[in-house]
Amino acid sequence: MKFLVIGSGGFMGSNFVQHLSQNDIHYASISSQDELGLDPRTGLWKEPFSFPDDVSVVVYFSQSPHFRDGWKGASHVMAVNSFSVVKAVSEAVRIGAKKFIFISTGSVYCPSSEPITEDASLSRNNWYALSKLHAEEALALFKNEIEISILRPFGVFGPGQKDRLIPNLISSVQNAKPITIQKSDGETDDAGGFRTNPCYIDDAVNIIYEVALSDETLCANLAGEEVLSVKEIGDLIGSIIGKEPIFDVSDRQRAGDLIGDLSLLKRHISVEFTPFADALTQTIESDK
Repeated sequence: MKFLVIGSGGFMGSNFVQHLSQNDIHYASISSQDELGLDPRTGLWKEPFSFPDDVSVVVYFSQSPHFRDGWKGASHVMAVNSFSVVKAVSEAVRIGAKKFIFISTGSVYCPSSEPITEDASLSRNNWYALSKLHAEEALALFKNEIEISILRPFGVFGPGQKDRLIPNLISSVQNAKPITIQKSDGETDDAGGFRTNPCYIDDAVNIIYEVALSDETLCANLAGEEVLSVKEIGDLIGSIIGKEPIFDVSDRQRAGDLIGDLSLLKRHISVEFTPFADALTQTIESDK
């Protein structure tokens, strides 16, 4: 079995490549930094375009860096997260690859106070979620040509990550900056704020690899086992680094939480999860 990792220069992609390398698993990789990768300017594939003929599994990690730019970044987001996905899976079919794994996002769901299953309501009110859903729907049309699996990550974190929920909370505690707590309807001032179940990068990589080895296809949430609030994460960070976090309870209410239900994933994949406190400690210690 040989893997092709698309988006090998990003956080998840680079960690997946490291996992394959450490376990002597054959792979090829493509990054937007490569001559034949996605064009950083347009988000589309550079020409000439082709994949190695001996690839069995293609994993598409690539993400547009403009996902927060609204309509100004829409064309790039759609290019990387939708159009280039279709071209990639078409090429995977042409070379006879067995499986295509698309790394989508848990942000495709509408916020909810309850754990979210894969058949929950979907959100199309921002370009990022829309681009991922367009890709998922397009991939469904290839189901008779190649095995398609889709994973929707929730808050994947770990050493070296920048400008996401966990590293931003770590930075806030380290620099004595207030962490905003948004209540939901009915919560009191001592509420913990937004809740989610972050997934440690090592666990995420193991899950993706096990999905690649599986004979089944699935569309599943990829998340951690422990549900935590922003306040709980901040307090834990404070205890690890020895600084008291500062919290600011906002008058603005949050729409809901993003908690990925893992029932479907666990029916297909056997995974041992790293305790969140241990994962957080390793992340903080490694980034010193």
